[in-house]
Amino acid sequence: MSPQEIARLDLDAMQGFAEVAIHKSYTKAAQTSGVKMATIRNKFNAPETGLKVSLFTQSGRVLLPPKMQVFLEFIEEWKKKVQQNNEA
Repeated sequence: MSPQEIARLDLDAMQGFAEVAIHKSYTKAAQTSGVKMATIRNKFNAPETGLKVSLFTQSGRVLLPPKMQVFLEFIEEWKKKVQQNNEA
């Protein structure tokens, strides 16, 4: 995913992506985020369609494609920086 493609995603979508990737479950991601599972799923429909890329694959469970691992690492680093700024 290029920096331009990442920039098209909103912050809520990036947070939702990270939660789903970490928990490997839309249901668990929704529970930890305090939103409905449909909301989590809907956040990915537009980005996946607009970017023409699948953020996840599913075969009975949510799987993170290898090329999306870099995206998850980017979001995790971003979350740490946001938390550090909030604590400062």
